[in-house]
Amino acid sequence: MELTKEIEMIELDGGCAYLIHTESKNYLIDTGLPKNEEEILNKLKKVLGDNSLDAILLTHHDGDHVGNLKAVQQKFGGKAYIHPLDLPYASSMRNRPGIKHIIEKLIKPAVSEDIYTFNEFNDSEIEIIHTPGHTPGHCIIKYKDYLFTGDLFKYLDNQIVCMKKKMNYDNSKMAKSINLLLKTDAKYLCPAHTDKAKAIEFNEKIKNELRKAGEEYGKD
Repeated sequence: MELTKEIEMIELDGGCAYLIHTESKNYLIDTGLPKNEEEILNKLKKVLGDNSLDAILLTHHDGDHVGNLKAVQQKFGGKAYIHPLDLPYASSMRNRPGIKHIIEKLIKPAVSEDIYTFNEFNDSEIEIIHTPGHTPGHCIIKYKDYLFTGDLFKYLDNQIVCMKKKMNYDNSKMAKSINLLLKTDAKYLCPAHTDKAKAIEFNEKIKNELRKAGEEYGKD
């Protein structure tokens, strides 16, 4: 689904990835669950053709975001980047904490050796904002007027929905990260989990719903 001439929303079963593609760069944001391998490769092929990826930007270490990283790199290239606090989990140097340790055993995301930290990534048009809570190194990614929000929230039935608290690393930090998101000057939000094939206008209604989500996370 084309959001703009430069941004493609890649709808997958279990979440969304996003592709920023311009004359000078091709950046993929997240890669979906392992079961989506053929789907994401085919959808990327339709947009990229024979072009390669310049980078893969990972919002966090969960299997539904890094699940096809290795397969995507084998087909389209591109170094992968993630926050330093999430790198040990994404690179399998450390088991994911809590219930996610069980989930990673079930979905078995392939591990890439070509993965680095955001400290090594540089693009003046891309802003990486550390928003911990869902995972220690969860980040949101800003490109022009668009903010790719990962798993800070879901957007279902035309409203902001909190992530399940048991799936979060630290709910009090989630609350702070929501407040940080509210301070950005983005015009559109692009969550990883949504039932709408479009970006969400970052208007007052959405801001109020996000404030309530932040309050809900902060109740722990």
